[in-house]
Amino acid sequence: MQAFANEFTVMAQQRLDAANFRTRSLVELNLPLIQVAETVDNKPVEFQVYGDPNSARIIVIEPLPYSVRLSDESQQVHLAAKQEVLGEEYCMVGVQPYDPKKARYSFKELIKISKGDSRPMAERILAVIGMLPIRDDQELILQGYSLAGDISIETANLLLTDKNRGIRRVDRLHVTEYARGKKYQHKLVGAITVAMAFNNSGGDLFSSIVAGDARALLEATGIDPMDSKAEKKHKSKVMWGVLAYAFSDMPATAAGFLGAATSTSFDQLNDMGASSSSPLIRALRMDRSLICLPPFTDSLTPHDKLKTFVEPGDHATGNDLIRETGFTLRAALS
Repeated sequence: MQAFANEFTVMAQQRLDAANFRTRSLVELNLPLIQVAETVDNKPVEFQVYGDPNSARIIVIEPLPYSVRLSDESQQVHLAAKQEVLGEEYCMVGVQPYDPKKARYSFKELIKISKGDSRPMAERILAVIGMLPIRDDQELILQGYSLAGDISIETANLLLTDKNRGIRRVDRLHVTEYARGKKYQHKLVGAITVAMAFNNSGGDLFSSIVAGDARALLEATGIDPMDSKAEKKHKSKVMWGVLAYAFSDMPATAAGFLGAATSTSFDQLNDMGASSSSPLIRALRMDRSLICLPPFTDSLTPHDKLKTFVEPGDHATGNDLIRETGFTLRAALS
């Protein structure tokens, strides 16, 4: 296990400051339009492209975590920050793997997800990859945080094991705080444990946003740091948003929690490591995480294409604008 030395977070902050990113407003960021791809069963998948996929040397694709919507401008600010630190040689693509209002899971898909199979979500990432003009001379990086990490693992594994998809495989896989890492004897207990861990490890999202000190991010989240009630208002807004998302499709939420109580991601990472065609894999966890515990990364079978890391923080650390862009730099440069 390699100790975290803050080099990528420091680099991310330096690059954002050099570009005056944190002083820019939402209008000044000129965020790209949301595009729509379709899965093989005609379900819409929303995505956004930052940078030029035609001239970029490396394409970075990132599914968004649970309950996060691509229409949320604060998420778009995070994606724009990642593109800023990566530079013109890269193209950053954000994908919303699930929309409970526009593209619900079928009953068969819910059963798969409840058993720890993220293929229904991975298929939506594949729809976007297939739509992008990715050439053989370009490199493809897939990264994800929390549930998006599990989706990224599933996607990379599908492209490695299914040769008939006609989509090129992933060159590098970077996952942070993936959830499907422990198999519980009683899945209901496991699901409750995961749900409680998400609740207890929420961290201080408000402080993370304020610490990022980005004008566009404060605008997008409606936070006025001078308002004495800003923190209370924001926490209520976030809680309501998560609950509204969860209750908009309870079967999918329940299936997701049950699926997280499996060791599927852990098993797939080990399986990929045994393949001569394995992508370069970086697995990272937070030292105070209640979701991704030490055995999840410590017990992975070592191989020459795998590196594991630990960083200070809890499961909510990915909400920090600077830290999250640092994760992206690690995925791109290490």
